[in-house]
Amino acid sequence: MSTDLTAPSVRETTSSNLRLGLLAIVAALTSPGTTVRGALATADPPPKAAFAAVRLYPLPKRVLTQCRLAPAVQICPERLPRAWIAYRRGSAPPALTAERYRARQNGNDTETGISFSYGAPWEPDSGPDWKQHIWRNRPCCFFHFELWHALRGKPTFPDTTRPATARPSRAPASPNRREA
Repeated sequence: MSTDLTAPSVRETTSSNLRLGLLAIVAALTSPGTTVRGALATADPPPKAAFAAVRLYPLPKRVLTQCRLAPAVQICPERLPRAWIAYRRGSAPPALTAERYRARQNGNDTETGISFSYGAPWEPDSGPDWKQHIWRNRPCCFFHFELWHALRGKPTFPDTTRPATARPSRAPASPNRREA
C-alpha cells in the first residue's frame, strides 16, 4: 500500500490561507450591522430631534477658560450651541471644546485664533456610506466655529467686512438696527 503523504508546498499553503482570510473579511463586512472603523451601520435615519431649533447656552467653564487665555483674539462668544444627539445610542452627546492657536505667520501677516467645536463632520472621506449620515452635520451633532485676529499685517478678511451679531431668527431685532 503506497500513499503519498507529502506536505503541501509553501505556495499551496499561502494561497489557501489567503483565500480563507479573504473569505473571512468579506463575510465580516457583509454581515448585517457591521461597521467599518467604528462607523455607524448604514441605516441611520435622522430623528425628528435633529431638525429642532438650535438653542444657545452659556459657555462651559473649560471653554471660557480657553477664551480668557487667548486675549489677543479680543473677542469671545457669550453663548454657543451644544450637541443634543449622541454618536451612538446610550452615550453622551459630544462636548463643546475650545482650542487656542498661537500666533502664526500667514504670508506676511501674523494671526492668532481660537476654535470652538463638537462632533466631527461626515464627508466623502468618512466612508462609502457617508451620505447616509450627512444629517449629522447639523448643529444637533456637529459644530465648528473659528475666530481669528491679525496681530500684524492685513486681517484674513477684507477691509470691507463689518462686524455682525448672530442671533436666532425669532429674536426681536435690535433697537439700534436699521431696517431696510
